[in-house]
Amino acid sequence: MRQEDTNSTFSVGKRIRIIRKRKGMSQEDLAEKMFTSKQMISAYETDKIDIKVSVLKEFGKALEIYMAGRL
Repeated sequence: MRQEDTNSTFSVGKRIRIIRKRKGMSQEDLAEKMFTSKQMISAYETDKIDIKVSVLKEFGKALEIYMAGRL
């Protein structure tokens, strides 16, 4: 396993980015599924914006994952 797969010190935004990339999705793809902009996805992934629980749920749906087990 790569270190990025096992390191538990990543921020929520970084973990979302890793999962998105594993799924083969671009920021544009994810933004479209979440009805938002690529710029917002980028801001979440780089921790420029705090992610609310309701937004985390939307990330979970869009990425087709159970967020509590991933973040």
